[in-house]
Amino acid sequence: MKFGTMPFLTTLFVTGVLTIPVRLAAQSSSSEVTTFDAPGAGSAAGSGSGTFPTSINDEGTITGRYIDAHNVNHGFLRTSGGDDFITFDAPGAGKTAGSGQGTLPESVSDGGSITGHYIDSNNVNHSFLWTP
Repeated sequence: MKFGTMPFLTTLFVTGVLTIPVRLAAQSSSSEVTTFDAPGAGSAAGSGSGTFPTSINDEGTITGRYIDAHNVNHGFLRTSGGDDFITFDAPGAGKTAGSGQGTLPESVSDGGSITGHYIDSNNVNHSFLWTP
């Protein structure tokens, strides 16, 4: 047995040698939380459906996916302020109910272009670029 290892590790933790700096952000009194759901997003309890944003650009435009009541993924783009809400499917995206197939946006550029992937009806993944 190596008895010297445990006391050394204990000393490191007790004396704080292995500290990790953590930055705590103060919540501003002007903070605001905006909630939204994509049109067509499923809402049945326990279904796993709903709206899932994945990226926001410097203009405040948000992209992401929503899962409908049939467990199919669709893409969305929500402009800053929520004035425009665009839903889209990549050409060739599968739409088989219960499959989890469909369109899955991942990133939006400052110009509003969206990249991501889609799953076709054969459950094969493909990339896409959506431009406004």
